[in-house]
Amino acid sequence: MTRLTRYLMILTAGVLLASPQAQAQRPQERERPEIVLVRLVLKPQGFNPSEITVTEGLVRIEVLNRVGFPELPMLLEREAEELRPKQVLRQEPFERRRPKWAHEMLFEPGTYTVSVEERPNWTSRIVVVPAE
Repeated sequence: MTRLTRYLMILTAGVLLASPQAQAQRPQERERPEIVLVRLVLKPQGFNPSEITVTEGLVRIEVLNRVGFPELPMLLEREAEELRPKQVLRQEPFERRRPKWAHEMLFEPGTYTVSVEERPNWTSRIVVVPAE
């Protein structure tokens, strides 16, 4: 096979792959669900904001530690409701190396709290409402 023949084969394959018929046969890429970002800042006075409302779905919570204590025990809970008891969803400290704590999950309608275990006044409420 000559170089010219090989070049023409590659060129033809590229044209065929770029054709509308070839693109229609490719499997559709799955759409990633939209992620809502909730960014909380922990200061000596507590969380800012102290309450936020979001729509149900995929939510990423990020907490930036501006207090300076590296080993704060963070807690993410779902508050108790009529037939559902209070539920701990995540419990872990900030890592020394990173001043950011993050968690991503699918949130259902309800009220959630992000708090520091040893400081009851350092709490932020996340109210999740149904999608319309």
